[in-house]
Amino acid sequence: MCAMKEVRVISDHQNSNECLKQLNQEIALLSELSHPNIVQYYGSKLGVDNLSVYLEFVSGGSIHKLLSEYGPFSEPLIQNYTKQILSGLAYLHGRKTMHRDIKGANILVGPNREIELADFGMARHSLGCTILEMATSKPPWSQYEGSKNYPEIPSHPSEDAQSFVKLCLQRDPSVRPTASQLLPPPLHRKLKTGKIASSDFVDNPFPCLTWRYPP
Repeated sequence: MCAMKEVRVISDHQNSNECLKQLNQEIALLSELSHPNIVQYYGSKLGVDNLSVYLEFVSGGSIHKLLSEYGPFSEPLIQNYTKQILSGLAYLHGRKTMHRDIKGANILVGPNREIELADFGMARHSLGCTILEMATSKPPWSQYEGSKNYPEIPSHPSEDAQSFVKLCLQRDPSVRPTASQLLPPPLHRKLKTGKIASSDFVDNPFPCLTWRYPP
């Protein structure tokens, strides 16, 4: 079973051509990627007036959908999902690739709580904002779009979790930890050897991990 993403193509229409260009860039990128935390690309087909892209079907839907249906996630579940998101991001960064649209709507959840990144867009979201979305069920700045201030961090997560989010939200890239630095050491080592697998994340859906910070 696969999912299909379809874009209508209108000849000589500026918006349609720009959308098609971005989608072709996404296709070129996805076709070169292979990682358990990134949605798998199967192929594409250009029709007379549309472009169809065939992707792995992830049955659980997006984090955004689950939050809207069930409310905020527990901290152990957020830790589990964050670890998997970091693994996917670290893989991308190792290939000199950036996912610039990290948010709940673009993170899919499988039947065993495995996480897969999808929709490689051009908007500027972040891991820190996604963690806050999972903790509150609302995207940061949802009421103050365009604000230049840091998003409000709720008080109910643990102090370690709050500190972890603050690290992720550092605006200065020189002091903001990389995805690889934020991964737990065993997973970081597996990522370097290319031997990471889905089972590294889903054996225990609620791992008792502490939030980790780089030295």
